[in-house]
Amino acid sequence: MRIRLGTTRIVLLIGDQAIKIGRLRPLRLLLRLLILPFSRERRRHFLAKYGPGITRAVMQDLCAGLYANRNEYDYSATHRDPRVIPTTKRLWGGWIVIQLRGTPIMVHELPEAPVLRKRIGTQPCEMDKATQFCRHPDGRVVLADYGRITTVTALSETLRRI
Repeated sequence: MRIRLGTTRIVLLIGDQAIKIGRLRPLRLLLRLLILPFSRERRRHFLAKYGPGITRAVMQDLCAGLYANRNEYDYSATHRDPRVIPTTKRLWGGWIVIQLRGTPIMVHELPEAPVLRKRIGTQPCEMDKATQFCRHPDGRVVLADYGRITTVTALSETLRRI
């Protein structure tokens, strides 16, 4: 078993499965809320990324791992997109999801990855790091981290082109 700590989730790599557990981020949120009243630019960025509205933005930031897990499970279950590693189970309302486990890829393998160089609003979908991809057991390079809403939106909008 291997454990990976991400920004919004803890990932347990066990056998042929990746178990993603959403993290609460109360300290990060508290620090951010202390800064926001003093910076119009940071406040605008915070609301653009997590909003609309301060209540929704606060919940989205605090529970970002939960929302990422739900986005991955819902997208995988709805679209069966061959560009992503399948998310097979959702537990505890989405706090835990289980994915098929792929093998890590190296930076020089990124050209084999599905390309989504798209911006949704002001947010880019982050798909430029090898750590976001893996090699599927059948040999394809696929996206393993697709929990951000901008990434799911970009995947959905480009699904018809594949």
